[in-house]
Order: sequence, then C-alpha cells, then structure tokens
Amino acid sequence: MTASKKRPWVAYALMFIPAALLTWLPHEFAHWQMGEALGYDMWMSLNRGGLEGGGAYDSALDRSLVDAAGPLITYILAIAALALIRTTRSLLLYPFLFLQFYVRAVALGISVVSQPNDEARISLEFGLPLWLLPGIAVTLLLALTVIGSRTVKAGWTGNVIAYVMASLVSAAIVFLDPGPFF
Repeated sequence: MTASKKRPWVAYALMFIPAALLTWLPHEFAHWQMGEALGYDMWMSLNRGGLEGGGAYDSALDRSLVDAAGPLITYILAIAALALIRTTRSLLLYPFLFLQFYVRAVALGISVVSQPNDEARISLEFGLPLWLLPGIAVTLLLALTVIGSRTVKAGWTGNVIAYVMASLVSAAIVFLDPGPFF
C-alpha cells in the first residue's frame, strides 16, 4: 500500500484528545448549568460535578433534571457528530461520535458494578430497573456509532484504535482530573 493510500491513523488517534475534552467538558458543564439554573451552588471538574458542600437536592425531580442534563448534551453531541460525518465522510470526525457511545457504555458498566450513574439514577427514580434507561441510551448511541463507522469505513483497525484511544483518554481524564474549577 502506498503512503497516499494509507489511512491517516496517527492524525485519527490524536483527534481523540480534543474529542475527549469536547465530550467531557460539555457533559459536566450541562450538569453544573442545570444545577445552577435550579438555584443550587454547584461545582464541576473535568470528570465530575455536584453540590457545593455535598448537600442534597430539594427534590427527586431536581436531582433527575441535573442527572439528565449531562447525558442530554452527550446525545446531542452524538447526533451532531454523526450529521457531520455523513456530510463530510471524514474519519477524523469519528472520535467525536465514538466517545459519546464509549462514555455512556462505561457509565452503564460502572452503574451495574458500583454506584448508579446519571441515567441509572433516573431509571431507579422512576421505579425502573437500574440498567433500563442506560441500556436504551447505550443501544441508541451504538446504532449511531455503527452508522458513523460504516460511513467513514473505519473497519476493524479504526474501531480498535478508537477503543484503545478512548480507554487511554478516559483514564487520563479520570486520573489526571485537576479537581473543581467552577
């Protein structure tokens, strides 16, 4: 294979760095903004957010609204990324879609084995099984990701790189989180 026909794998892998920032920051900012809009003093970092002083929400509805804000932004980002991918057919945009699926899939896994995360808490609040809403979300995001993957012809190589890079940037964000900045 000539150099001109090779896929831009290095540039593609490096795109996971800005894609990670544009995945986590809007998600956490949406939680923060919803809490502030509801009148709570909130804090956020790159990977987490919550009430200042560790207090409690005034109602289950408020908690659910704050919980829902982050995933809602994640779904919007996934739809926007897929729309751009379908328009441009650019492999370099695929990380922006793949990460939306990846982070919600990891959140589902954490919810099942550890403590409930965004959609899982909402699911429990509505009296549904813990995995139901996150399972629906992950399934829909997977469908969008498959469409995007096929559109850019990422193939096995592109998706293995996506998984490895998503794992690396996720670990970096979790373990290198500088702490609250709002």
